[in-house]
Amino acid sequence: MFKRAVFFSLLVFSLGAQEKQIELFMDWRWEAKGQELFPLREDEPEPHPLLTRIRRNLLERGWDICSWERDRYRPWLMSWKEVVTWRDFVWWLRIGLPGKAPFREKDGLWIFWSLGPKVKNFNFSRIPKEKLVLFTWEPPTVQAESHDPKMWEHFGKIFTWDDALIDNKRFFKFHYPCLKQQIDEVISFKEKKFCVLINSRLCSKHPKQIYREREKTIRFFEDKVGELDLFGRFWEKRGFKNYRGTAADKIGTLKNYKFCICYENTRDVLGYVTEKIFDCFAGKVVPIYWGASNIADYIPKECFIDRRKFKDEQALYDFLKSVTEEQYEAYIESAAKFIKSEKAKVFTEDYFLETFLKVTEEQKPSL
Repeated sequence: MFKRAVFFSLLVFSLGAQEKQIELFMDWRWEAKGQELFPLREDEPEPHPLLTRIRRNLLERGWDICSWERDRYRPWLMSWKEVVTWRDFVWWLRIGLPGKAPFREKDGLWIFWSLGPKVKNFNFSRIPKEKLVLFTWEPPTVQAESHDPKMWEHFGKIFTWDDALIDNKRFFKFHYPCLKQQIDEVISFKEKKFCVLINSRLCSKHPKQIYREREKTIRFFEDKVGELDLFGRFWEKRGFKNYRGTAADKIGTLKNYKFCICYENTRDVLGYVTEKIFDCFAGKVVPIYWGASNIADYIPKECFIDRRKFKDEQALYDFLKSVTEEQYEAYIESAAKFIKSEKAKVFTEDYFLETFLKVTEEQKPSL
């Protein structure tokens, strides 16, 4: 471990004068500075282990990575919508800014893992397109800014889950790195509770939102005491009798149930497959899935129950009640087989890492 830490420390030192740098912005950690999210020392906690893996691989390719610091660049990217104070107005007029822009002129990339409220009003037209890369993690029901064509105009490369956009010229496919192995613990069919839903309560006016369907399902089960347990944030004020608070251990909670209401944050789109269904596989619970319209292109239909096949909650409930232990175990075994298959590898961290590193391979730094 010591040798490994020394190796990466020397790499960092040797890169100091080469100016080949990726700056990564994540809306949910917008306040991060420097390399606090990318520790290299073995004795340092890793806030996001995947980010540390990314940095180590980048170092071996002659690059380094740090957080894109919003407050540092805000004066330079000020748009009229961003103006709040007198100082903002002065910056918007381009008065009082340092003589040289703080961003790298040559060998650098800005990568955005989201375009949320913290940056949605920035004027990215002041940055060359070839320096800007976007990953659209969230669907438009959650983060409309990341799916605004006017914002897309500023980015040279966009990585998306949306199969309808992929052209491998400007839009490239990426998969959620969410594959997990199944737990070893075995809980019998008879010991398991009936059904569970683990989601935060969200709202959206987007036509492809699916949040109302979650609430309809919760309400349907209200009169069926003990047959649905609801976990998640922001449900407290709804007064649902089956609300059980938050789940500290999602997989550890899922394992106690036969079925899980597994609705994505959007529906009727191509390629949006997230951790929700993979958490079900890991916890050995059968997902009742609703989300990506082409889900069967990614995950065999034998692994889940397709909610679209049922006209309403009552039809779904009647089917779930009819599932035998033998049929149930067939779902679980199909999921176990799938997550060990070649087809599932696109959802691994290794595969995502390969996708991320292509940014540096295709976007060659200047010499």
